Amino acid sequence: MLRGLVAYNECSPYYVRNSLLKNYSDHAANERTYLAWVRTGITVSVFGFVIEKFELFVTELPRLAMGQSKDAILPSPEIRILSMLLVVLGIGVILLSTWHFVSTRRAIESKDFVAYNEVLPAYVLSALLSLAGIALLIGLVPLI
Repeated sequence: MLRGLVAYNECSPYYVRNSLLKNYSDHAANERTYLAWVRTGITVSVFGFVIEKFELFVTELPRLAMGQSKDAILPSPEIRILSMLLVVLGIGVILLSTWHFVSTRRAIESKDFVAYNEVLPAYVLSALLSLAGIALLIGLVPLI
């Protein structure tokens, strides 16, 4: 009696797999991957804001501690450019991951075999993130 109720319960994974969506595990894996990339894009964008604010904090703190000018200063142009690039890169990660999510979803739903040949965007994102990391490292070297 209980086994029959579990099989037809709408919250049961058996109901989801058998009734609602074909290739449920593939779609779930695609969505998990998409959400991971969205989190990565948000993190990269937020990191752009953080480095700009941290640079302001590091430059303002000694001035305020010594009682010098309380005029607000702007971050250095290099930091502003780097932070803007990181925000744009984060938005690009989110847009590219959305495109990849939709194309993978179509490939899963397709009855034909679809070969995976979308490696170039992943290489480009990896290269851009690596260049941003190197730029941050070069910027931090004078502080050490």
